[in-house]
Amino acid sequence: MSNTIMILAWAGAVLWPVVIAFGMWRGLKTGRGPGLASWLAIFLITTLWGLGLRAFLIEPEGLIVRRVEVVSRFWQGAPLRVGVITDIHGGGPHMSVTRLERIVDEMNGERPDIVLLLGDFVAGHAPSQDRSASENAEVTAILPPLGELRAPLGVWSVLGNHDWWYDGAAIEAGLQGL
Repeated sequence: MSNTIMILAWAGAVLWPVVIAFGMWRGLKTGRGPGLASWLAIFLITTLWGLGLRAFLIEPEGLIVRRVEVVSRFWQGAPLRVGVITDIHGGGPHMSVTRLERIVDEMNGERPDIVLLLGDFVAGHAPSQDRSASENAEVTAILPPLGELRAPLGVWSVLGNHDWWYDGAAIEAGLQGL
């Protein structure tokens, strides 16, 4: 996650109670306490700030592992364990190489028979030629950890819309080189 987002989140979390306390102190000093409108504004801003913290700091850091049993009359073989990773969005604020390495380790720990990578390896909408060298380096650095995925029936991938917006041929070449 970018340091700027983290600093803003912590600054808001620390300063918001100070702003509320100052407003209440000032209201009491002038002889007027906070009215209903003030309490509603405080509640609304606090709720929106809390939802924003969850949406931008907590939820993106989560990893969801679901175990689902699928029964099909068309499959008569032994049960298959299918691992799926999707929407990595490398080069974005929530996906570092270290985090992806942890995800790969967890996936390997599940011992899947086959792994499916369902695209959107790249964050954002800008093509590679419109990005800085450091942004392009972040994108290409996200691919090598995927080469550590292990499955007896292989690791298979498709590209997503973000990958094509970036440079589908480059992402495909990077994946084939793993």
